[in-house]
Formats: sequence, C-alpha cells, structure tokens
Amino acid sequence: MPQQFDRSAEDLGNAIHFEHVNIQVPDQRLATLFYVTGLGLTRDPYLMVSDTNMWINAGRSQFHLPNGKPQVLRGHTGLVIAGREALLARLASVAKKLEGTAFAFAEHNDHVEAICPWGNRMRIHQPDAARFGRIALGIPYVEFDVPVGSAARICAFYPEVNLISREDNRYQYRFCDIVDLDSGKPLFTVEHEVRSATHPMFMRPMVNRNPAINNRNYASGHDQSSWAMGPDQYEG
Repeated sequence: MPQQFDRSAEDLGNAIHFEHVNIQVPDQRLATLFYVTGLGLTRDPYLMVSDTNMWINAGRSQFHLPNGKPQVLRGHTGLVIAGREALLARLASVAKKLEGTAFAFAEHNDHVEAICPWGNRMRIHQPDAARFGRIALGIPYVEFDVPVGSAARICAFYPEVNLISREDNRYQYRFCDIVDLDSGKPLFTVEHEVRSATHPMFMRPMVNRNPAINNRNYASGHDQSSWAMGPDQYEG
C-alpha cells in the first residue's frame, strides 16, 4: 500500500509562494536561447545542470524544463521583467536562430507577448507595485484558459482538494484533476505540485543575473538583479 502521511502536520492553511512552472521541452539549446538569451533569465547554477532537465530562475520562482515531448500550457504565464526596450532587443537578437519554430514576440500597450519555440505564451509586464507588489523580477501568476462557465466551480474546488494523485514524500503531494464538487464532473486538468513550508527547498536563495552585463561593459558589483523593488520604488 502507498505510504500515508498526516497532512495536517505540514498545513499552514494558505498558498504562500508560487514556486515553479513545469513544461517539457525537447531541445535545451532552443530553450536556452528563449529563456536565457531572449528573456534575460538565469539557468540555476546549482541544480539540474545536466542535459535531461534545466531550471530557469526568474526572481524567487522558476521554470522547470525537463526533456521530453513539448508541452503547451493552456493559457499564458505572467512575468515581471524590468526594462522593456532591453527585453525587445534581446528577443530580436534570438529571432534568426529560432526561425522555423513557434517563436514570436509583439509589443502591446501594457505588456510584451513572447511565444516560446514550442508555442507557450508569456505575457511580460513592467514592475508595477499596484498590480504585483514588490516584484521587480518574477512570475506573479499563470492564467489558464478554462471552459466557459467553469471558473466559479474551479475556485470552489481548491479549499476542498481531495484527489491526490501522488504522495511524493512528507513535504509534497500532487493532484491533477479539478472536478465539480457536486457532480464529480472533471472541469480542468493540470498537475499541481504542492509543497509545505518545511520543504528543504522552500524559498532557497536564487541567483538572478543582470542581463545588461557582458564582458565588454562589465562593472564590479552589478552582476546580479534583485527580485524586489528597492525602498525608493515601492511605497507599500
């Protein structure tokens, strides 16, 4: 029998941190061009550094990109990345190398849309304290395209999560199916990896490089980007 765990021992009662988005990719080189060179994010230097998986740091959150058949999220991922002009220049710089893929990008009034080589959509915003709090670099949300009329029933499901699909360990479990609580009818399916605040990797420090720095303009002390606004930018 699968081992059972006392979930009440690890439960704080709220979701307090958005840790990562997991999407399979078939080619690490193309993923590096999009996520690192184009978006300006950072490959985690400590974990998943072989050729079977890559973790991409975005502030205090990550993209997990294991090798496999490409997955396309039904919706889009929201990102906060400062410096629109620099972002557009980086995305333009990888366009030639990503020809023949689904890669594209476009500028809109309040965001830049970028599409990864396999069709995943990113909506990239400038830091905005009113919308995203102190985040200057990160993943503030993922928006799913769900069936019409299902949103309220999906929201009702979350306080009553009861369809655990896998017990990973004492700190972590998974569930996939979101169902109508009254009928049991499936409403949406997406794998959730739920961790407690006592997980050994909870809020571990992330390295976030400053994408404006290169070997020609290097300035000591400017290697890293901060995920949070400074006190001169944020007024609570």
